[in-house]
Amino acid sequence: MQLPICRHRRPAAESGRFECVSPLLRLAESVPESICAGCPFPDLVEPPIDALRPFCISRGTLQRREQLNLEDGRIEVDLYSCGRHGECTVSRWRDGIACCAVCPDYRPRDTAPETMDDPANSLDAMIEALRGPRRSWPDDWPWWGTTVDGHRRLVAEYIANLPPYPRGKYQGRGIVILGGGVFFPGVYVTVRMIRHHGCRLPIEVWHHAQSEPIYAHWLEPYGVRCLDLDEHMDAHGAPRIRGGWANKFYAVLHSSFEEVLYLDSDCYPAGDLTPIFDLNTHGALFWPDLPGLAQRFRPDVFAGDRQPIVSLQGGQFLLTKQSSWPGLVLAQWWNERADFAYHHGFGDQDVLRGAWQALRLPYRMCAQASSFDKVGIVAYGPDNKTPLLAHRTVDKFRLPFLSMRDSSATEDFLHHHYLADDWPCFQATFPGEREAFAFYREFLDRLNARPPWYRPDGADEEIHREVVVNNAYRLPDRVPKDAVVVDVGAHIGTFSFLALCRGAGRVWAFEPDPDNYQLCRKNLALFGPRAQVRRQAIWSHHGRLGFTPHAGNTGMGTVHAGGDDIDAVPLDDILWEASEHGGRRIDYLKLDCELAEWPILFNARRLGLCRNIVGEYHNMDWQGQSCGPGELADLLAAQGFDVETAPYSPAHGLFWARRA
Repeated sequence: MQLPICRHRRPAAESGRFECVSPLLRLAESVPESICAGCPFPDLVEPPIDALRPFCISRGTLQRREQLNLEDGRIEVDLYSCGRHGECTVSRWRDGIACCAVCPDYRPRDTAPETMDDPANSLDAMIEALRGPRRSWPDDWPWWGTTVDGHRRLVAEYIANLPPYPRGKYQGRGIVILGGGVFFPGVYVTVRMIRHHGCRLPIEVWHHAQSEPIYAHWLEPYGVRCLDLDEHMDAHGAPRIRGGWANKFYAVLHSSFEEVLYLDSDCYPAGDLTPIFDLNTHGALFWPDLPGLAQRFRPDVFAGDRQPIVSLQGGQFLLTKQSSWPGLVLAQWWNERADFAYHHGFGDQDVLRGAWQALRLPYRMCAQASSFDKVGIVAYGPDNKTPLLAHRTVDKFRLPFLSMRDSSATEDFLHHHYLADDWPCFQATFPGEREAFAFYREFLDRLNARPPWYRPDGADEEIHREVVVNNAYRLPDRVPKDAVVVDVGAHIGTFSFLALCRGAGRVWAFEPDPDNYQLCRKNLALFGPRAQVRRQAIWSHHGRLGFTPHAGNTGMGTVHAGGDDIDAVPLDDILWEASEHGGRRIDYLKLDCELAEWPILFNARRLGLCRNIVGEYHNMDWQGQSCGPGELADLLAAQGFDVETAPYSPAHGLFWARRA
């Protein structure tokens, strides 16, 4: 085989193979003759430009030129910014620098003439797009060369024109906690632990009232002020991104305090927090993260070539706003661009780290190291021995029926989706575990003992005790997590609440009484989109019905023909909608609708979609027919159910029907 002349070819020990010492290729193994014969760059130091790989989409602007010393002289190598690797060369490896010619992450750009002004190819077009409202991008957009260079340009502009510190706006010391909904049990435990250890500083809890609700009246007795993030954001200029980790610096910035100790909802104290504020001698007090968790941080994205500072924990930090203002507003700027920034660092904590590094701001580390103890991170005091904060990162205090995907952060990069479906485990060696679990049990007991929202002078507590505490409708301890429940006559949400607490995936609750309906909405708000609450009457047909409340019992109001108080919907329509047009079964249909069960059941044709029907029956005449437990059993047995009834009184009783 005829081989081209090449100064970089050396005979190998194995016959028919050669060592290649070309600085362009730097092949680690010997190659056969066929490779040498087909090499497009024989005897060349630099290949012709048209022989290179097409422009990589991750390659950015030219950064600098470097001189390389080779055996046959010095050459210049161009170094470009790179969205994947920080820097890269086009065709020559330099130690520690990626090379487009052999890069496994290489992806060519679309270089058709009509795409030259697209953001993927034009830095100016990308910057213009980034200045506008947030938009959808391809999955690899965070690593485009124009994306990285565009953010570098914009952050440099922002740093040159940082907003001034608003003197006189903030006062005193305080604690800020972020979380609600799925995170509310942790918020409750953290607040109780703060007060248990003697700290009396004011607390602000920031949350999304609609998607991550809390029971504010449970927290207010402990000196907590609850603030709705959505209401505040809508009134003060909505950030580009809201939800999850992206809310942290917003809550700190807009809190009323000058000196702020921020705590994640799963980060609670192991002692009095009051003295911590006196440790903040540099304007910022941080705790080190665990070793090995800093690998995702890209200092070239956040802080150029400046020497990186140590990795920080994001679950807790203490800031004096006036002295740390530049870093705080820069961290918020990056958090509003979390769709880019979180791909180049570990969420908000690397954003905070990058802001302090870019501005070279002073800070103090409270301890030299942190440790991990099975369920979370332990942060220490300045003696490096005394546990100060317990950050329960892995096994959070939670209710298993709530998923992190039920939170406001619907995009994966805004938080982790790792809440288990079972209950938290007690870890005896974790700081403050006994006290924290006691407050967690207190939270659960409050949920079970009475509704979160109820009227103390009515029948609400009695109905809750019967349905939830005594489990009158015999729900199993664990309902399948994809179970669908239809609750007709939901009252203030007691049965729906129990079904959701035991794991139901979706509940449809219907209540005609306007006051009951409002309380039902509030009681089920914790479950977010899994609870559909409607003010409607379920009946035999569509129309308008009258509604008559009961003078002495909020659970005994009745709907009736001949009025115009409430919309009526046939049960069949509801079953069809809740079953996704017959595509899935209704696990539980509950009927507690004060005489309306008879017109509903006599006209229902889709009970075959239900696995279980439970409820309350009333003895009465309906359209000339005597109705009671026997008639109910016959009606449901004809639909394929085994039925059990139990009288409550001569006038009414309970029933349980299970598909045979």
